[in-house]
Amino acid sequence: MPFNITVGGVVRFRTYYTYPGQVATNSREWQCTNITGASTFPSPTVLLRLDNDFSAVVKNCMTADATYYGSQLYFLTPPASPPRPDNNTVNQGPGSDLGEALPLQTSGLISLYSETLGKAGQGRIYIPFPSIDSQGTDSTPDGLYMIDLDNVATDLTTPKVIVSGIVTSTWVPVLYVPGGPPPKTITKYIARDGWATQRRRGNFGRPNPNPF
Repeated sequence: MPFNITVGGVVRFRTYYTYPGQVATNSREWQCTNITGASTFPSPTVLLRLDNDFSAVVKNCMTADATYYGSQLYFLTPPASPPRPDNNTVNQGPGSDLGEALPLQTSGLISLYSETLGKAGQGRIYIPFPSIDSQGTDSTPDGLYMIDLDNVATDLTTPKVIVSGIVTSTWVPVLYVPGGPPPKTITKYIARDGWATQRRRGNFGRPNPNPF
């Protein structure tokens, strides 16, 4: 459901990926820091821009047997009765690597950092369903995968200017917990050169539910 966002508002960009028998999700938060030409900015335009940018790079980190399914945008602040999330599947499509998937719990890992020290000032994101073709002879991500993973990290940590007609808005990536401290701007990242494990995406146990 579309909604309007004001300056200072935070939204959650949630992405979905499918593999036969399993679904993976990721979430990142973005804060609107400026709007010119109006007092609010429409959520569909924000979601489309975030989805266009992210899907273009994350598919390069996925086996072709997996599919980038789509994304949703959740209203987080200012506090109010939140509307249902906005969603789209315009960029739905398979990953770029032809090799079969590594074990499904295997993920690329990106660490995200604000200027606040300690766990409260950092986060991480697990990139799902890498291909066996992305693994080097030492069982770690190969050089080409690391370039692709770095492109994902760059997209997630670079502020965006988003335009809707005559209205322009600026968005920055943040770490934010609803009901917690104010949002912390993400300023640094590390694309990790080893595989991470996300057990809830594994081959065994109860599959994650299908996305929207």
